[in-house]
Amino acid sequence: LTAEHLYSNGLMQIELNGSGFLVLVEDVAVVCRFEEMSEGGSKQVAHTAATVVSDEVLTCPSPALVVSEDGSFAQVDVIVDGVSVIPEDNRLHVTLLRPPSLVELEPSYGSELGGTSLTVKGAGFIESDDIVCQFGDDFSTPADWISGEAISCVTPTARDEKDFKPNATVTLSYDGGNTFVFSALHFSYKTASSIFRISPSFGPLLGKT
Repeated sequence: LTAEHLYSNGLMQIELNGSGFLVLVEDVAVVCRFEEMSEGGSKQVAHTAATVVSDEVLTCPSPALVVSEDGSFAQVDVIVDGVSVIPEDNRLHVTLLRPPSLVELEPSYGSELGGTSLTVKGAGFIESDDIVCQFGDDFSTPADWISGEAISCVTPTARDEKDFKPNATVTLSYDGGNTFVFSALHFSYKTASSIFRISPSFGPLLGKT
């Protein structure tokens, strides 16, 4: 299992690594089973459809689970035609976290050409190498974790081949850009300045022109 943490609002794409997955695509139902566990035992169970990517990789979206208490985790199993294929002692565990909150962008505007260093401020951010900032529906850039309250990324250009898009919603992904499930903030692009001519184009070495 590639993920160590799951946010409880779901829809994060997780990847399970193993072997022999291709035999599961032959007219059988394959699902991932998520069981929330805590000190008090099992709390809730949810299932999502699995996708066999290759003989070694299987993926599935995480479900929405209520975090009943701090320290809850999800036990992950693979079910084939109603039968568990992972022995109970070997089932995978991931920590369940309440989803982070996005509060503010700093700065909240920048050049239409992109390249603005942006800080996303909020709470509940966990450290990860798979964080991505999404700008509108079309552009995403890699992000860097700074702290539990801040993530940084660089804005992309606001122009595609034809259109200038002056405003963009900004949100985050924790699975490398497969799903963007967190509340959005707003970023404004400003038209870039251009210099066509300087007058005069010469002056004395002593300055004061």
